[in-house]
Amino acid sequence: MSAVSPSNSVSDRAIDLKQRAYAAVDGLERSLAEARQTDACMRTGTHGRRRSGTGEEFWQFRPAADGDPARLIDWRRSAKSDGHFVRDREMQTSNSVIFWADGSRSMQFSGNAGRPPKNDRSRLIALAAAILFARTEERVGVLGSPGRPAAGLRQIDQMAHELFGGDGAECGLPGAAGLPKGARLVLLSDFLAPIEDIRASIENFAGSGATGALVQILDPVELNFPYDGRTLFRSVAGTVRFESFKAGGLRLAYQSRLRERMEAVAGIAEEFGWRKSLHMTNSNVRTALNWLCGLSGSDR
Repeated sequence: MSAVSPSNSVSDRAIDLKQRAYAAVDGLERSLAEARQTDACMRTGTHGRRRSGTGEEFWQFRPAADGDPARLIDWRRSAKSDGHFVRDREMQTSNSVIFWADGSRSMQFSGNAGRPPKNDRSRLIALAAAILFARTEERVGVLGSPGRPAAGLRQIDQMAHELFGGDGAECGLPGAAGLPKGARLVLLSDFLAPIEDIRASIENFAGSGATGALVQILDPVELNFPYDGRTLFRSVAGTVRFESFKAGGLRLAYQSRLRERMEAVAGIAEEFGWRKSLHMTNSNVRTALNWLCGLSGSDR
């Protein structure tokens, strides 16, 4: 796979991203088709009707809302969490799959010059997954885009540009602007923003009827904390600085806090009937694509 384009032009970077996204999905369509034929994946018909497969809980359950009759509550699914969930019966028309790739400063991090930064990987997963969904007649789009979600591969060109948006914040949170009713969301981020803000954001989406998945993207350095001796830590934006003379002594406490964060994000997803997966930037992008398309039904 080619390296990230050094060009500062958004158009050039969008072209490079699109080329790498098409390369990432090359050969996956046959697997996707075989999975649909055996009902192991979400299946789309001529009218966008989906059939249950490995990823059925990803798309077909939503939190119970005021006014939902008790007979619609799926008690088996509800028993897995503290809330009540309703199986979504509106399967006659294809809904929109909306992607958000965190464009904040923390996503610029890479612990190794040979690995892509987190923001590049999030964009690549988003666009490659959008290609796969678009080829199965799903409407796809970017969260916050002024344009409407659309089916077909022409939409991919527009998304390749829109995925380079970002507000320059230290850590990112998605906004609900322009969210279609009943949308399915794929949020790709390191989810290092304040946990209460993350929960409020997902609660807002779920309250509007959206379902979705969280893909937490981390660099191996963030997981392993391979630092010893005197080390100066600073955020990508340079707003946070911390110097330690015995960095190795911080490892266990740091890793414990990170595990707590990952579990908290997973807990938020479960609370609202969403799915959550962990993706490391040193792993193959196809692992995330397989998970998103339901070819692999397990969370990490």
